[in-house]
Amino acid sequence: MNTTTELVDIPAPASKTRPSISTLVGLLVGAVLPVLVALVLLGSALLHCPLFGRLVPRWPALKCAVAVEGDAVVARMTVAWGIGLLVIGGLQGAAELLGLSITDPVGIVVRTLGSLALEAVLYLASNSYLRTLASGSETTA
Repeated sequence: MNTTTELVDIPAPASKTRPSISTLVGLLVGAVLPVLVALVLLGSALLHCPLFGRLVPRWPALKCAVAVEGDAVVARMTVAWGIGLLVIGGLQGAAELLGLSITDPVGIVVRTLGSLALEAVLYLASNSYLRTLASGSETTA
C-alpha cells in the first residue's frame, strides 16, 4: 500500500482569454501619446495651418525645400509625420497586446528603443526627401 500522496497537475479548463483591465490601461497609455500628437498634426494639416510651418526657420532642409516648392511641402511633411506617428502608436498598442507591458522594465526599454528608432527613420527619410527637393531645383536652374 502506497502511503505517499502524489500531487497531480490538472490543467485548468480552457476559457476565452480576454485582456485584463491593466492590459487595456497599458494599451491606452502606451499608444495614446503618439496618436494624440499624430491627430494634432493631421488636424492642423486639415485646417490648412500645418504645424510644421513653425519649423521652417529652424530646419534648414525644410527652409530650402519651401523656397523651392512653396508651402505645399510643409503640408506634405506634416501629414507624413502624422501618419508615421499613428503607425508608431499602433505598434505601441500591438506591443502591449503581445506582452511588452509598460510596467515591465524590459518591455519599457524595448518599446522606447523601438519608437525612437522608428522616429529616427522618419526624421532621416524626411530630411533626405527635403534635401532631394532642394538639390533637384539646383540642377534644373
